[in-house]
Amino acid sequence: MKILGLIGKGYCVAAGLLVAPIAIGILIAHFSGMLPEQPLQRIVQALEKEDTGENGEEAPVDEPVDEVQDRTASDERSWSRRLEQVGDGILANLKDVEAARAKVARQEQELQELVQSLTGVLSTLFEEPVTEEQLFASADQLVDRLRSMGKSENRMPWMLDTLKSMKPRAVAGLRGTAGCEE
Repeated sequence: MKILGLIGKGYCVAAGLLVAPIAIGILIAHFSGMLPEQPLQRIVQALEKEDTGENGEEAPVDEPVDEVQDRTASDERSWSRRLEQVGDGILANLKDVEAARAKVARQEQELQELVQSLTGVLSTLFEEPVTEEQLFASADQLVDRLRSMGKSENRMPWMLDTLKSMKPRAVAGLRGTAGCEE
């Protein structure tokens, strides 16, 4: 840690010894007129003088008119090609979007057919009509009902075996008590 502290102090001292003389040198150069006051404005003025000439007249164009027209036509052709490429890219993107829309529409149709099949099967199993809204709103409850129906159906062979093994009077007694509960 001491080494890092010494390195940091040395860096700060070296930077301080360099920054101060550089700043003083720039200030002396500025006030003595060695640095231009507005370099950007001087560049703009020089460019304007080059375009208009010293007397304020338009500077003559060194290029012949035919070369300028050829270059302009070439620029127009290149821009035309670029625009065609962009248009082709847009058409390709539109085709992709249409394909995606068709796929989504097909999937929606398949989902609708599945929903209709499920509502029909569930209505048959529960012996009561099940609507599409009930299917989506209470799907967890419908799954729980199906599980309980499956469990009770799995117990039916065991119950049948139990009833077969019982004596007829015991079965009659069960039946009599079952009627009393209702």
